This record gives sequence, C-alpha cells and structure tokens, in this order.
Amino acid sequence: MNNAAHSFARPSALSVRQGFSLIEAAIVLAVIGLVVGGIWLGAAAVRRSYMVQDVAKVIVLAGQEIYRTIPQSTAYGTVLTTTLVNMKVIPANWQPFGNSYNIYVAGSGSKRVDIQLLGLSRENCINIINAVAAQVKPNGNSFEAIRGVWHANAYIAFPLTPSTSYCTTATNDVTFVINLVAN
Repeated sequence: MNNAAHSFARPSALSVRQGFSLIEAAIVLAVIGLVVGGIWLGAAAVRRSYMVQDVAKVIVLAGQEIYRTIPQSTAYGTVLTTTLVNMKVIPANWQPFGNSYNIYVAGSGSKRVDIQLLGLSRENCINIINAVAAQVKPNGNSFEAIRGVWHANAYIAFPLTPSTSYCTTATNDVTFVINLVAN
C-alpha cells in the first residue's frame, strides 16, 4: 500500500495564508481614506463657521464702539482703521477671510461710518451678511449702531431675513453701515 496516497500532507508554505490579500488591503485603505476625508471635511466646515462668526463679532463690536465713541463731527473720508486697532476693537493683523477691508467716515454730513469688506466669495458674502444680521437685534445697541448693508449698489436694512439673493457674483464687496450719534 502506498502511504503517500493515504497520508495527509502538510500544506506547503505557499498555501498558508498570512496577512491581507492585495484586494483586502485596498478595501481597508479605502475605508480609512473615507473616514479621514470625512473628518477633514467636518473640520473644514467648523473652521469656516468659526471664521464667519469671528468676522461678524468684530464687525458688530466695531459698530458698537464706533457708534459709542466717534462723533458726527468727524470729517468725511476719515479712515478709522488705525483708531480702532489702537482701541483694540479690531486685531492689528485682522484680514477677514484673507481679504482686505476699509473703515471710513462716509455719507452726507458724516453721519455714518462704513465697514467695507472687499473681494468676498459668494459663500462668505452670504454667510457674513446673515451672521451680522443675526447679531443685530431691534431695540439693542447693535441695532442702533449697525443699520444695514450695502451690496451691489443696493441698501439692505436690518433686521433682514436670511437670504442668498444679495451675493450673486463670484467676488463681492460688502459695506456695513454704522450710524454716528451726536456726541
């Protein structure tokens, strides 16, 4: 009798399975990539939301401080950026959404100050107008100070209903209008 035909041979080293196959490894890497990508997208959304709220907070605080301290007699065209930085109302290195801005006395009779944000994306334009509008409440200091926003040669008075109709171009300049009181 041939013992080789009836005996159970040990599997060869090639048939012993150790580790993942190439397909299994690819699937594991794809799942890890999806998880990491989801976390990254979530973090980016949180970062954008924080940036919008931070810019809105600076605009509202600047509006309140301008309303409280800058007299109507301030000359038309006076740039107030350095004044507000020195008062520590605006951070010295502030660049809303990485863009430039202007703060100056405007309007007839110098009864208002404009905070102008330049070159905003459509998304940032919509988000910042809605964020500032949400913080400006009737019968509050913010409402007395910040009365509305200029965009595309149209004035939008606060309080406003959140909307996407006022930021229609790829880049937008937005001007928040701050009232001055007779001091």
